[in-house]
Amino acid sequence: MTGLRLRRRMGGVAVVLAGLASSSAAANAGACDAKKAQALLGKSNSPRLEDRAVAVSGASIAALWGQGFVGTADYRADRVDLWLDRKGNVESISCG
Repeated sequence: MTGLRLRRRMGGVAVVLAGLASSSAAANAGACDAKKAQALLGKSNSPRLEDRAVAVSGASIAALWGQGFVGTADYRADRVDLWLDRKGNVESISCG
């Protein structure tokens, strides 16, 4: 392999590795920690409570779960999940 071809190939590898490094850093940004939001258990759901759960847990987004809610089965490390009882009170908090 000539020097020019080798440099081009190595440059391409460097670009791919840089992309992988930045995507893993982006994946960790906004990572959720449900333990920090446990003080919200038993509270009545509201937009303000959802904002508080996002802020306290470090997540980027909140999702509501429970009877009558339609959700998605995908896993997101940046999502705090608020599980509601029939009365709309938070009964469980998790991430994903």
